[in-house]
Amino acid sequence: MPAKKRSAPPPATGNAGPDGHEAADDVPKRARRSLRPATRSADAKGSQGNGGEHGEWKQKTPAISKQKWVKTEKDAANTPIPISTTRQPSPEASSVSRSYWLIKSEPTTRLVNGIDVKFSIDDLASIGDAGEGWNGVRNYAARNNLRNMRLGDQVLFYHSNCKEPGIVGIAEIVAEATVDETAFDPTSPYYDAKSTRENPKWSLVKVKFVRKLARLIGLQELKANEKLRDMQLVKMGRLSVSPVTEAEWNVILGLEKTEG
Repeated sequence: MPAKKRSAPPPATGNAGPDGHEAADDVPKRARRSLRPATRSADAKGSQGNGGEHGEWKQKTPAISKQKWVKTEKDAANTPIPISTTRQPSPEASSVSRSYWLIKSEPTTRLVNGIDVKFSIDDLASIGDAGEGWNGVRNYAARNNLRNMRLGDQVLFYHSNCKEPGIVGIAEIVAEATVDETAFDPTSPYYDAKSTRENPKWSLVKVKFVRKLARLIGLQELKANEKLRDMQLVKMGRLSVSPVTEAEWNVILGLEKTEG
C-alpha cells in the first residue's frame, strides 16, 4: 500500500471533528500512502500514556515472527518481540470462534509534517489479498485490541475525520499481532524512543479488503439506533480500534439493507 504511515501525530486540540469526536483522537488513520518509498481509528499521545488517538497512521512494516501475547500491561512490557509471518485464515475458522472489530482511517488528504495520512477503503482494496499492516497505533487500549485479534476475525472499516464519517466496508485479519517496527525508526512519525527491541510497546496486525458496504452507515445513524447504544464506537468515540459484538455486527449489516 502506499506509505500508510504517517507523520508525527499532531497534538490534540480539543476541537471536535466532522464526526463529533475530538479530531486529535479520531485519527487512527493509516499513514498510509505517504511513507511508501517515494510514493499511507491517532494515537500519538498514547505513546506518552495519555491515551490520545491522533496520529494513528501506518507505514509498511516488515513481517516478523509470532509469539503469544501476554494480556496484562505489566507482562507485555517483559514480553520478547513477537515474530510471525503472514498467514491465511484456516478453512475451519468458523463464526463460532470469530470475533468482530472496528478500525478507523481517514479517507481524505491531510498532510502531517509533509506526509499525507489519507487511507480509504479504496486504498485498502487496491492492495489485494496481501493486506496492509495496521501500524502507527499509539494508544494502549487500541493496541491491546489489536493484540486480541485472530486470523479470520472480521472488521468494520470506518471513515473518520471527514465530511461523512461512518462505516463503509468490511476487512479481515490475515496476520495476527507482531511488533510495529515504525516505533524504532527515528525518521518515522510513529517513532517512540521508549519502545525498544528488548521491550517493544507497540503492535500491528495485517488486514485485507473484503468488500464495500452497499451504502455508508453514518455515525449519527449508528447513535440513533437503540440496539447500538452500548457499542464502543458510540460510547468511546475517540478509540480508533474497538471491539464489536456479534449482535452489533448483525444489526449494522441489517442497516446496510435499508435506505438509511
